[in-house]
Amino acid sequence: MKKRNSLVIPCIFSALLFTAATSVFSLNIKAEGQSSNVIEVNNDEEKAISKALESAQSGDTIIIHAGEYKDQIRITTSDLTIKADEGAVLTEEGMDLEDKSLNLSDTMVYIEADDVSISGLEITGLKHSNKKSGIVPKGIYVAPGSDNVSIVNCTVHDMGIGKYDSKFNKDTDRYNAHGILAEATPDNPITNLKIKKCTLYNLKVGNSETLVVNGNVDNFEISGNYIYNCDNIGIDAIGFEQTKKEDPAETVELDRARNGRIYENIVKNISSKGNVTYEGDKCAAGIYVDGGRGIRVFDNYVSNCDIGIEVATEHKDRTVTGIIVTNNTLIKNDALAGIVIGGSDIDENGFAESCVFMNNTVYNTENSCVAIQLAKDPDNVIKNNLFIADRDAEVYYEDEESYGKLGEGVGNSIVDNMFNQDISEDYPKVMKENKTFKFKNISVPSKDTKDTNVVVTVKSPEAIKGYGSTGTQIK
Repeated sequence: MKKRNSLVIPCIFSALLFTAATSVFSLNIKAEGQSSNVIEVNNDEEKAISKALESAQSGDTIIIHAGEYKDQIRITTSDLTIKADEGAVLTEEGMDLEDKSLNLSDTMVYIEADDVSISGLEITGLKHSNKKSGIVPKGIYVAPGSDNVSIVNCTVHDMGIGKYDSKFNKDTDRYNAHGILAEATPDNPITNLKIKKCTLYNLKVGNSETLVVNGNVDNFEISGNYIYNCDNIGIDAIGFEQTKKEDPAETVELDRARNGRIYENIVKNISSKGNVTYEGDKCAAGIYVDGGRGIRVFDNYVSNCDIGIEVATEHKDRTVTGIIVTNNTLIKNDALAGIVIGGSDIDENGFAESCVFMNNTVYNTENSCVAIQLAKDPDNVIKNNLFIADRDAEVYYEDEESYGKLGEGVGNSIVDNMFNQDISEDYPKVMKENKTFKFKNISVPSKDTKDTNVVVTVKSPEAIKGYGSTGTQIK
């Protein structure tokens, strides 16, 4: 929903102007033989963007000029391009979702169409605080069956849960919100989705996630986004939430995000510490693949989250499969671990299989660099990573209480990594084919900046050449 410039029209065509007391939007017809139009939107009248969308036809471009728009929009016409100028803000600030007289939706931008591109729009202000309502505020929602949708350079901030009830019982599972959600069902997929260069911050999302693809979402790209200061998972790719144990295997297999790429994102300061739905537990991942398949997670920077990158499934008798996690830089994700593999509860969760973790740099000052949970597959490969456990941290941890001792990483291929701690006494089999190095110090960016420059000083730089991420400078 961005800018528009008027077009010069040949004299054989007339410009159609739609007016109220002042111009709300203008429709400019292109030259003969070109069927698409450019619709320019100004904030001169209520619901101006919605009115432009109602008039738009396939192939049109809508340009939204700078200004504040109190509106909630539905995009149901395919083959639309929506561009917003800098300073174009879609807001429901001060509006109460509980006030039925306002007839508000719980979604600021609703997309149910193919071949839609939306860029540059700022979205804010939609909140609710009633845990009994079941309302789920969303900045952008991509509905099932929407193919070839592109969301670029949009900003979603300061929305979601308005205020938590301190007496909230987490078992009611009623506080939920999303910054961006793409959700598909086994019989109604989303394909070729792109979410790029967006910024999401200051979102309270309760039990839910900041930016998420859920279910039958195939061939997606989540790249170049900046996500920070949110109270649950930063980026999530989910499976198995819409199917039951008794459903046919082919239906279950469709109920998972798959064949995606999550890369070049910066995720900072993601924690559920103040989120009452977790009763103060700190367990929010910067990036989480929960039951997905065939997803590459690479070239990301994740810092100051409860968990850096987690690959697991929350559904028993299901697996998270074929996730490739490479060349990520994970800094001070100290509440649990930089990398977590496998579900945490053998009675409720599933295993990680055929997942690869290579050439990542992981630095922790508390808890552990890598935590092995429900994972015991020889095709799970952990290799060429640089693990730095500083202060009170340890490089490696196995959760034995949840499922019984697996036997020092038995079943997983944990080979040729660089640890700054010798763990041979506690985990002799794990250490057998790994190496240690002498760590001196590290320089990491502030948690409040977009900077990702990490410098590690070691005794012998040549000894750790080829380990860790390319985003790590070794001295």
